[in-house]
Amino acid sequence: MILSVIIPIGNLASNFQNIQNIITESSNLTIEFIFILDTNETLAFQELHKLCTTYVNKNYTILTCDDRNPGSSRNLGIVASSGEWIIFCDCDDLPYLANAINTIATSNKNSQILIGSFEIEKLDSAKNQTSNSELVTNKEWETIANKPGIWRWIFKRDLISTVKFPKFSMGEDQYFLIQILGLEPEIEFTSKVLYKYRFGTINSLTQSKNNLMDLAAVLQLELGIEKFPKKYTTVKNLLTLRQIITLFKNGRAFQKVQALNFLRRFLFSISASDYKTCFSFIVFIVSNR
Repeated sequence: MILSVIIPIGNLASNFQNIQNIITESSNLTIEFIFILDTNETLAFQELHKLCTTYVNKNYTILTCDDRNPGSSRNLGIVASSGEWIIFCDCDDLPYLANAINTIATSNKNSQILIGSFEIEKLDSAKNQTSNSELVTNKEWETIANKPGIWRWIFKRDLISTVKFPKFSMGEDQYFLIQILGLEPEIEFTSKVLYKYRFGTINSLTQSKNNLMDLAAVLQLELGIEKFPKKYTTVKNLLTLRQIITLFKNGRAFQKVQALNFLRRFLFSISASDYKTCFSFIVFIVSNR
């Protein structure tokens, strides 16, 4: 199998049509779907199984998870996968899996990670309509760190098979990326559009302020990393800095205080030569939000 597509599902009922679209648009590709149901919907397993048998034939796996977070679900998906490559998707977005397969087919044989472009579709939740859209194509690490989106990354399965997501609902993906970068992988960029990210959906985890507690826990993990390869130190710093800004911007008063404490620890942990890059990134990220 060329590609394993791992999709955690926290609410099948509200995402059923979108999941059906993902499946039907990929019916002729050499891929396997791994769905992880993390939901209390009684009939979800039977409904998803019926959907898969109708459109996917045999190349799918349905697992269940009770942890109620995407980190745990993705860990199960990695273990169950058999593809040479892995891509992670959210159940309310739309991956362009034909483009992913084409990107893999034309990639350098030494590449372990492929990073592509993606679309952002901003939704008006009240009207259930698209308000505007945006195409993100930049390849600079500064831009990648600002909008990292784990779904724009395709991973060699052998590279990530021993790495775990933390069991959180926010920030878990960026900590996973930092761990992977710590392995010094060979990365290749592509201009192909791999994904449509739908921002503003009613079930989006990133819309919940409750999950900012998870982000604070993730920052504790990231700031506890003592050794990191120089090759990817800059992007690691920018990813962490982005999360600190997110916590400060969206958090309650005590979380803003946490963010300032994290910023102090962060500034003490980086070298003097990194200060200019980090300051420029703060200006960049604030001006691009």
